Amino acid sequence: MNSNRKGFTLIESLFAFSVFISVIVLLVSLYTLNGKTRLRIEKEYQEYISIQSNQEQKLNLEEGIEQCLKEALH
Repeated sequence: MNSNRKGFTLIESLFAFSVFISVIVLLVSLYTLNGKTRLRIEKEYQEYISIQSNQEQKLNLEEGIEQCLKEALH
């Protein structure tokens, strides 16, 4: 009877170990996914800032041209 219990203990230990490894793999996967997502968001934000800056420069240029034309006509 005692040897039969040792078999169950081994199976229980192996099952617990497999759960532990699964949790570790899940945490590492989530950490990696978080890093990739953060990099993608930073890249998209930099692109957004660049587009905003270009639009602001374009608006400032157009406003400057309009102001110069108004002053030249008056």
